[in-house]
Amino acid sequence: MTGAVAILTLLLAASIAAFGQVAGYPDFEIVESIPIETVLDNPDVRNTQEVWLEMINGARSSLD
Repeated sequence: MTGAVAILTLLLAASIAAFGQVAGYPDFEIVESIPIETVLDNPDVRNTQEVWLEMINGARSSLD
């Protein structure tokens, strides 16, 4: 049951990511963080750590 829920969650996230890109939201991105012990990684969705570090390093004056 837990596996089915995880798969449905990933499918939902992928469909939301596709909709966000198609619908014209250039400043909106779905990211993921997954437990290391799993194989639930989606190679089409960037990892949270990568995106946060990119945003922090790109800040011009503060992290407000």
